[in-house]
Amino acid sequence: MRLGAIAAVLLLCAAAGRAAAASPPDGHGNERRLNVVLILSDDERADGTVVMKNVQHLLADHGVTFTDYHVTTSLCAPSRASILTGQYSHHTGVLDNFGPHSFPAFRQDSDLGVWLHGAGYETGLVGKYVNPYTDAYVHHAIPPGWDDWKVMDSVPMEAYCDYSINDNGRLVHYGRRPSDYSTSVLTGKAVHFIRHARRPFFLYFAPVAPHLPAIPARRDWGKLVNLTPLHSPDYDQRHLSKERGSSWHKDLLSAARRLFYNDIRIRHGASSTTSAATPGSSTTSRPTRARRPCRTRSTGSWCASTALRRGR
Repeated sequence: MRLGAIAAVLLLCAAAGRAAAASPPDGHGNERRLNVVLILSDDERADGTVVMKNVQHLLADHGVTFTDYHVTTSLCAPSRASILTGQYSHHTGVLDNFGPHSFPAFRQDSDLGVWLHGAGYETGLVGKYVNPYTDAYVHHAIPPGWDDWKVMDSVPMEAYCDYSINDNGRLVHYGRRPSDYSTSVLTGKAVHFIRHARRPFFLYFAPVAPHLPAIPARRDWGKLVNLTPLHSPDYDQRHLSKERGSSWHKDLLSAARRLFYNDIRIRHGASSTTSAATPGSSTTSRPTRARRPCRTRSTGSWCASTALRRGR
């Protein structure tokens, strides 16, 4: 994820916010309030930030890192609904990614956008909303409470090229050029909001990376081809007889399946970071076999595509 630019802007906002918090009320007796930016990655691994040097240096080192965290309903739509409302899934009614208990059950008139807009914040949502927002019956709709609405509005929502964004009610299509890479496009829109929004503001920034197919930007191909394979104690555990759910995993992974999962891990990391290497270190730009460029004959445009290897 190209978070270097937005992280740098956030540092400036944080500094300004601390100054505002320490300053007395304005001439009208109103307390100055902090700006809020929420960044939500999509299906990121728990150890994903290991390769995200900008996130570590520009964000984590200046804040708090939670080492004990839990999720009650580990699916996309239920988690997003809980983040937007602060409620458990049995209260939001969003229990699944598809069907009546997904987006149709979500109350759009009572969430962070509505509450903060009502409290005087300028609100913006950039990126992915609640699944499946792109269903035909809600296609292109803008929920209440959002002053700036720039949301993935095509199927699939988790697209890195050849997708559409609902830009405040106007559907804008992006193609297959390197400049159309969705993480870069969405990051640009998020930074623009931060720089031009009226204070105080609330930004909910939710790019689709590193959700599968986890396609890296062309400039990031091959950055993590030498990533050390995962070897946690519970990975492909040999003796499961005493573990809960052992009947689901009777056999060890095949060699092909191990390669497949490690390739996914590499692509997750590469699509999550623009600078996986530390300054001064060398990286290879050679793309792995699981990624290849695709071009259209008419325009010669580019977009990364993936050929997932099936571990059979």
